[in-house]
Amino acid sequence: MRSPRLALACVAVAYVVLAFLVLPRDAFFSSDEGLKFIQLQNFVRKGWRDFTLDYPGRGLDPDLRHVPINNPPPLIQDGRIYAVYPVFFPLVATPLYRLLGYAGLYVIPLTAGLLTLVITYQIARLAGGGGPSSIVVLGLCSPLIFYSLVFWDHTLGTLLATLALLLVVSSLQRPRRLFLLLGGVVIGLGIWVRSELYVMAIAMPLALLLLGTGRLTRLVWLCLGILGALVPLWLFQFVVYGDFIGPHVSHVSWLSEQLPATTDRVAIVYHTLLEGNSSPAMSFLYIMAFAASALLVRAPRIRTSRLLIIIAFATLVLATIPNLIEASRGRPLGGLITTAPFLVFGFATLLDSSVRRCNAFLLALSIAYIALVSLLTPVDPGLQWGARFLLPVLPPLAVLATNNFGALRTLRGRSTSGLLGACFVSVVALSFFVQLSGLRTLHIIKTTDQQLIRDTAQIDPIHILSDEWGYAEYVAPLFYEKQFFFVRDQAQYEELTQTLLENDTHTFAVVTYPRPRRRVVDPLIVADGYAIRKVGEQVYEIGELDSAR
Repeated sequence: MRSPRLALACVAVAYVVLAFLVLPRDAFFSSDEGLKFIQLQNFVRKGWRDFTLDYPGRGLDPDLRHVPINNPPPLIQDGRIYAVYPVFFPLVATPLYRLLGYAGLYVIPLTAGLLTLVITYQIARLAGGGGPSSIVVLGLCSPLIFYSLVFWDHTLGTLLATLALLLVVSSLQRPRRLFLLLGGVVIGLGIWVRSELYVMAIAMPLALLLLGTGRLTRLVWLCLGILGALVPLWLFQFVVYGDFIGPHVSHVSWLSEQLPATTDRVAIVYHTLLEGNSSPAMSFLYIMAFAASALLVRAPRIRTSRLLIIIAFATLVLATIPNLIEASRGRPLGGLITTAPFLVFGFATLLDSSVRRCNAFLLALSIAYIALVSLLTPVDPGLQWGARFLLPVLPPLAVLATNNFGALRTLRGRSTSGLLGACFVSVVALSFFVQLSGLRTLHIIKTTDQQLIRDTAQIDPIHILSDEWGYAEYVAPLFYEKQFFFVRDQAQYEELTQTLLENDTHTFAVVTYPRPRRRVVDPLIVADGYAIRKVGEQVYEIGELDSAR
């Protein structure tokens, strides 16, 4: 496929069909999506100037001890409840939801994903790759397709980071102050959407310095742009929340202080970069095969051995099979390299000197961003497909991978150039099948959530108690149709049941999630005067004893 327009059209058709015809639109993959939808519902109810969250159960819980938004916990100030996530994505999605209903939730993520492909193609041209292969590889063979189909702000953040990258790359050959200034502004705007893009504000100037292209004037203009976008954000957060850095960064900072700095770091790096199937042996084999294959791509001296190439890439293919099997059963994979095997070609710069500087900058930026995110993330990223915090490095790494493939094809007379080309096609195909498994996982989880929403909607009582941190966010479309309460332990549960009885509430429901090594609610123990009826796997209806007879 030589036409970039045709490549983009094919990807766009695939995205639209999946988002609007195949996947459930009224259900979510992650509780994060549910919380963003609750934020959106508040904008629908109260307008765009009020950033607080209404709590339907406040009448029975005036002390706000049982607020059901706990994944992550909300910011509560003087009786006002705020979600800690940035408000700008749900805010701009609100008009689309008003216009199109649930379909409107996916317009921004999908459009942002497609625009990221367009900008990535422009970066590829500047970096020496003129073909549309970067569109196909990034659009269909990386987790970008997954995050373009969910109500999440990752693709919007990635779009802004990639646009900033294009502006900076355009200034590498000769300084363009306006481009550098605008690039900094766009990075800052990305932080309005995704807090982890603070890392990009560090990594991009750092990459310029590492390459010796960071002349003081360039860095000054880039940093001025970043600061110009951040100062209004800090002022907004101070006016609304009373804190310049905002509730999300404050929450992350609090987590980093509460958790051990070293004992959990290996686990965080694993979940960010390496998480694959549940077999430690096969995961280790995949990591070793990926590292060996990447080394073969980089090192010309050992790249001449056909046997080594065959062994390394064959092992990589075999070690990917367990990942495919587990993902097809509905288990998400979180690692950067496990969900995009084609990245084995991305950690090198093989093109000639005329564009080597640009490719070296892309590689330095990617490595710096990966390293900083791995070191600074305070907890594992939770439910994800691919490393969602590392989504902004997929465009530059996809450009590098396709450029290196093109460079290998031009190595005339090398007996291994054709073999390495075949290996590239193989890992790209493998990456495509990995994404198909991810889409199956997405369908399974969204279908399960859709059924949970339906089951909850059919419960007669409007008062629902749960010991699951994110239950109200799982069923976010019902948040203002029912009254949800979170109970941390059995004592809180029994206390709340007594409160309900004292407030003339005759029936309520309990949804409990028993898990190993965690205290949970026993719905069979309630205040005097109630009878219990099990109505589902984890759902119980509780009614007043006299009315149950």
